[in-house]
Amino acid sequence: MKPLLCSLALVAASTAGAATVPNGDFSGGNSGFTSDYSFGPAVTGSQYYDVQANAQTSHPSYVSFGDHTTGTGLYLIANGAENANASVYRSASIAVLAGTTYSFGAFLANAYPDSPASIDFRVALGAGPATSIGSFTIPVGSGIWNSAAQTFFTGAATSVFLSFVDLNLAPGGNDFAIDDITLTQVNAVPEPAMWSMMIVGLGLVGAGLRRRAAVAA
Repeated sequence: MKPLLCSLALVAASTAGAATVPNGDFSGGNSGFTSDYSFGPAVTGSQYYDVQANAQTSHPSYVSFGDHTTGTGLYLIANGAENANASVYRSASIAVLAGTTYSFGAFLANAYPDSPASIDFRVALGAGPATSIGSFTIPVGSGIWNSAAQTFFTGAATSVFLSFVDLNLAPGGNDFAIDDITLTQVNAVPEPAMWSMMIVGLGLVGAGLRRRAAVAA
């Protein structure tokens, strides 16, 4: 019974604590976010981003690889900026709970092997400025999706904007991809509806166990 109880609690907490990031998997193409980069093929030059199903479509020198979600969907590809503090991605406003810790995560990959990007995770609370909550340097290797996440506390804010800034300003290499952006409540408490589902499920399990005990007797 204990493993089942734990599993049900984890499922309920996970469902209750996830916030929707508009077009976080880029299945909607170039929508649901803004950028300080110019939109167009990465082959155009530094500080350009594209949304494709294969990085090599955007630049012939990039390695060929699929998205993280399904292997055939869309993701963001970027030719790193040479200007500091240029956001390659800035989300639309996302509703959050005040006084709550969240995990801001994504999958990152190098599109080209040289000079891996160092992606800074930034959060703007409400109408405040975007501030860094931590960075992640993509490990050496191309076309390999790496999971990265940073946590932050909302304080009094009930909405946030998520963004990424490449700290690597090298003109050569420094080409990367982003997919499956998430925002998840840390140690989420299940909503009342989730608790109701758990209670009903446990009641059914208990009834089954009682029937089994009666048969055994």
